[in-house]
Amino acid sequence: MGKKSLRYVDIPGAAVERTFVSSPAMGPPRPRRHQLPLMEISGSRKGPTLCVTAGIHGCEYAAIAAAIKVYEGIDADDLAGRILIVPVVNTAAFWTRTPYVNPDDGLDIGATYGVAGSSISYRIGEYLTEELYRHADYLLDLHGGDLMEAILPHAGFTRTGDSVIDQSAEQLARSYGTEVVFERLERGAFEQSGVAIPRVIAEAGGEGQLLQECVDIHVRGVMNILKSTKMLRGTPEVPSRQTLFHGRYEVYVQCSGLFTSDARVGDPVAPGQRLGVIKGLDGNVCEEVAARDGGACLLVMTNPVKLAGDLAYKILLE
Repeated sequence: MGKKSLRYVDIPGAAVERTFVSSPAMGPPRPRRHQLPLMEISGSRKGPTLCVTAGIHGCEYAAIAAAIKVYEGIDADDLAGRILIVPVVNTAAFWTRTPYVNPDDGLDIGATYGVAGSSISYRIGEYLTEELYRHADYLLDLHGGDLMEAILPHAGFTRTGDSVIDQSAEQLARSYGTEVVFERLERGAFEQSGVAIPRVIAEAGGEGQLLQECVDIHVRGVMNILKSTKMLRGTPEVPSRQTLFHGRYEVYVQCSGLFTSDARVGDPVAPGQRLGVIKGLDGNVCEEVAARDGGACLLVMTNPVKLAGDLAYKILLE
């Protein structure tokens, strides 16, 4: 018989990083525990272990809601193997509505895997790496476009150079069921952490909204991967046509002002095409933001006020 459990795990050493401010009302400084929610579904049959994370960026709500819904919806008796789910990795950002980073130390937790450091994000990254990722056969990292991002739903994987891992990761990314699949060419912290398992990063959502259609994309995607790995019976629901993009590039603005985007996520992009404009406070156009190469618009940073050097777009390359 399968079983399900939800518990909160302490991050070793994290309590010493965070203390209450001393005041007559609150008393002397004292350590606070830092805990992560950990959901576990143990199936009734033997099988692999899938680790699912969400909320590494605390305002990516569709991914967080989907991780919770997957835990609620799966019948453990139907499962082969085990699923480990951390629905909110960056709890401090989630509760304070902070985009991108952990407000306790200003770091992106996803960049800390395998990297030495003593602040709380490094402690969280070390716990995930050593206690979860190294005990999993597959890793699925759910994202949803952060507070100022409109993003094209997609599933991505990183080309590591290990043909077995790369082939499995591409198969899983395709089975997620999005029309766009993204092959990341740059190796990040995870690929350099020494954890050699297939990993898929899936995105749907954005702009601080909790849209049911984006939650559904993630839930369907997780179920597809469970079917693809034979952890659940059935066949993944995938579109008849998928486009595989190879790499991407970023477009940064050169002047400060009010930003209006011409391009939308999913739009085809031609080399040199105008993507948007920036106007100064005098109302005059100070920059026409243009594409470097052709491809498709993956992401638009929708915040209307831009400073010189800010990110405006990410463009997928075919």
